[in-house]
Amino acid sequence: MESQSQTQIEIQFNPFLPEIERVIYTTNSQLEIWTDCVFGGSDANKAYNLSVSIKFTGNLVIDALENAVKTLVDRHECLRANFSSNGRFMNIFRDFIIDISHNDISQLPTIDKEKSKDTIIKDELNSLFDLVNGPLFKVKLIKTDEFEHILVITHHHIIGDGLSFDIILEELSTLYSAQVENKVPNLPNPERFSEFAERINSLMESDEYQHLEDFWLKIYEESVPLVNLPIDNIRPSLRTYNSQRLDFPVDDNLINSLKLVGISSGCSLVTTLLAAFELFLSKQTGQNDLVVGFPSSGNILYDMRQMVGDCVNLLPLRSNISSNISFIDYLKQRNSQLFDAYDHQQVSFGHLLHKFAIARDPSRVPLVPVILTVDLNRDIESEFSFSGLSHEFKINPREYATFEIQLHAFRTKNGPSFQWSYNTTLFKPDTIKKMMLSFEQILQKIVEDPSKTIEQISYQDYTSAYNELNATSTNYSNVALHDLIALQAQKTPKNIALGFNDKVISYEDLQEQTNQMAHYLKAQGVLPGDFIAVSIPRCPELVISLLAIMQCGAAYLPLDHEYPLARLEFMLEDSEAKFLLTSNTLLNALPKWSNSILIEDAITALNQYPATKLQNRVDPESIVYLLYTSGSTGKPKGVPITHKNLVNLLSTVAIEPGIKETDRLLSITTISFDIAGLELYLPLIKGATLILADHDTARDGRLLLEMLEKEK
Repeated sequence: MESQSQTQIEIQFNPFLPEIERVIYTTNSQLEIWTDCVFGGSDANKAYNLSVSIKFTGNLVIDALENAVKTLVDRHECLRANFSSNGRFMNIFRDFIIDISHNDISQLPTIDKEKSKDTIIKDELNSLFDLVNGPLFKVKLIKTDEFEHILVITHHHIIGDGLSFDIILEELSTLYSAQVENKVPNLPNPERFSEFAERINSLMESDEYQHLEDFWLKIYEESVPLVNLPIDNIRPSLRTYNSQRLDFPVDDNLINSLKLVGISSGCSLVTTLLAAFELFLSKQTGQNDLVVGFPSSGNILYDMRQMVGDCVNLLPLRSNISSNISFIDYLKQRNSQLFDAYDHQQVSFGHLLHKFAIARDPSRVPLVPVILTVDLNRDIESEFSFSGLSHEFKINPREYATFEIQLHAFRTKNGPSFQWSYNTTLFKPDTIKKMMLSFEQILQKIVEDPSKTIEQISYQDYTSAYNELNATSTNYSNVALHDLIALQAQKTPKNIALGFNDKVISYEDLQEQTNQMAHYLKAQGVLPGDFIAVSIPRCPELVISLLAIMQCGAAYLPLDHEYPLARLEFMLEDSEAKFLLTSNTLLNALPKWSNSILIEDAITALNQYPATKLQNRVDPESIVYLLYTSGSTGKPKGVPITHKNLVNLLSTVAIEPGIKETDRLLSITTISFDIAGLELYLPLIKGATLILADHDTARDGRLLLEMLEKEK
């Protein structure tokens, strides 16, 4: 009678909401999430948000998208649900409208557009969902250009897990395409989450559940290990949810080799990666007794593969690693244990926590601070398409998360990737990068010889490995590009920095002329944050001008005088360029611009200005240049490149394939192409020589060959 009374209360909970179709008991997993959100506060609530972005290029049919969303919501109970105030019941509504929220930022200047887009996506990602009043599923459409839109889909984990997102994307694309093509969508009937919840809740009342529970209690009956990760900061007294994510591409050959190691032992790639990750954690923590959280899917277990809902269950996999057995033997051992865990996966993780003898520590994630998820068999992005549109897919990185470290191994259209989400209160980004290097080394050692013992599978200390990778007297991530070149000028002042025809300029002279040009530009009114359009013939003054603009704290907009006038006019206006820096020889090929600076005037006046650097610090996060795309699908779009972006690229290439002081690099690319940044600046950060080809030589194969012979 009590449950019937409570159910009746829920039906009458809010008369302003749509008609309720049914009220069901929440599952134990949902109740765990609800409890964490209530007692953990808003940060805990946001930590359960799942969000993706899809950038569409082409003629998006808005009505078709809106109809597709409506049909999608009609198909799945969880997308039209909310919860009782005590978390015990889920209300499923009969007709629940999810309106697409629209933002049109297409008329904003390019730089403002980028900032606005990022802010909107961030706000969606960090939505604070009201579990009682809903909705718990949101759709946002951002118009960035006439033929470019970004669809942001966000929902709370209490109504859908990661697999649910796969279903949502596949169905939404099918429904949209059917609308556009005026066809009947070919989709299987979805299973009902209410049936799934009833099966789960009925199981918990059965003798079978007691048997499943006993399996896990036996594993932890004597002790419950505490995983002590090597953290960077003092652990606060209360657990935090602050999070960031770092993505690392992984060589497909390495993944395939790991797969073969598993096959040779009768194991899957999932088991092989789990065993390797446990080995890695053991090396990191110095512990042989560990627990890793490993999600399992209720959709697959109950063969309800077309159902959206929170169906995932977290398995607390305990491992005892002996240093004197081979990895192959350990892998076989874990394979058997993992199958046992799968056979007993229906037990709720939260239910187990109440049964285990664990002293609750408010500063820690209970039992499983580290999570591993593996989904390398398919690339979800390639499994859906929207008729008439090309698309780019992205999992939006969370800024709040429930675990201290989560490694997600999955496949993108560009190949395998390891996503490391980590608690920023505990870890620094560099520490996570070092961990990834160490883990990758362990994977390579396993592939090389899986018969080695656990003790023999070692890796170079991740700190020294990371330091070696970034061996330099400069912290690249905190230095603007022109400052990096100025430091190189101090180290090798007499080295030849630039060669042009028969002229050479030393690093010392290059820096002094750059300083003078910066003072000159500042006197003309160039300020930090300004965009300065640049169209100068290929000559040393081009390089000097670009570096001087950076020193002023401004950013340059490269213009190719051979582009159509209309395009150049658009770029100048869209970027709101403050000045056009050009040459007398190119004036007739460029649009008229009210604030123009002639390079000839600047060169004549340089000696009037000091040869010392401007006394201002340029933030590495500030923009170094603005590069416009071709505009083949609409208007050209400006892409801002920061000092940090460019310096990270240069520092990576400086290591591999590498460059040294004695090298000479020939630059032939117009500055309107992104590769020009690599050609111009790579030699200058390492004391090498930049050989600058003039316009005619860069375009004439015969002249270019003669130059290559001469500059050998």
